[in-house]
Amino acid sequence: MERLSARLRGSVLIIEETAEGVYLYTFPKIGFAGDTWHRNVDEAKEQAGPSLNWTPIAPSVSDLRAYAREISN
Repeated sequence: MERLSARLRGSVLIIEETAEGVYLYTFPKIGFAGDTWHRNVDEAKEQAGPSLNWTPIAPSVSDLRAYAREISN
């Protein structure tokens, strides 16, 4: 399963591919803004902004919220 992150205007965006579909999570500097479901990674990227620079998330990352806080600094 693919997991990607990108930064956008002070927020961290994370795409997580699961057996149920693909989720796009938005983590502002403080808290959690929400998520959206998509059929595939390309659809999630399109909603987020197709020109964003997406970076793979290491498989060892288990807490996406903590990861988002860490890379937002």
